[in-house]
Amino acid sequence: MNKKIGLFFGTFNPIHNGHIEIGKYALNNFKLNEIWCVVTPFYGNKKKENLIEFQERINIIKIIENKKIIAKDFEKELSAPYYTINTLNFLKKFSHDFSIIMGEDNFENIHKWKSYKNILKDYKIIVYPREGSKLKNINKNSINIIENKKINISSSFVLKNFKEYSKIKDMINPKIYNYIKRKNLLKG
Repeated sequence: MNKKIGLFFGTFNPIHNGHIEIGKYALNNFKLNEIWCVVTPFYGNKKKENLIEFQERINIIKIIENKKIIAKDFEKELSAPYYTINTLNFLKKFSHDFSIIMGEDNFENIHKWKSYKNILKDYKIIVYPREGSKLKNINKNSINIIENKKINISSSFVLKNFKEYSKIKDMINPKIYNYIKRKNLLKG
C-alpha cells in the first residue's frame, strides 16, 4: 500500500518541540500517514560543535512517543556528501507518495541544491514559515505553506542554552532533555 509520507530532513541535533509541532501539523493538515525524520549523519562542509552521535540522535527521536513521527537512518547507507536528491533517489524503491517538509530558510536556498529543479518538479514541498516570513508571494500551486504556524525554536539555541534548562524548558521535551543529560551526550 502506498502511503503519503512527509520527509523531514535534518541533523535533529537535537529534535525539539518545533520539529514535533511541525510534524503534527503536517500530519493533520496535509493528510499524511507518517512523518519520516531523515537524520543526516553530518553537517557536510559545516563544522558543528556538540554534534550528538548519529545513533543517539535516532534514539532521541524515538523518545517522542508519536507512532507517526519516525526516525529514519537511510542516509548512513549513502555516501557523503548527503544531497537530498540522492536520498530521494534511494527512497524511490519504497513507492510511497513523498512530500518534503522544510523551513523557509532552506526553501529560500533551494536553488543552491543539487538537482533542485527535479526536486521541485517531482515532489510536493511543504514549507513552514519563520518569523518575518516572506512567503506570501510564492506560487501556492506548487508549494504548500504551513499557515498560521511560525516556529521560533532552533536546535542551535537549545544546544547553546542546554545548561540553563529554564531558558529551553518550553522548547524541548523533558524526556529528551533528561536523556541527553543522563547520557552526557553534549560534551563541554
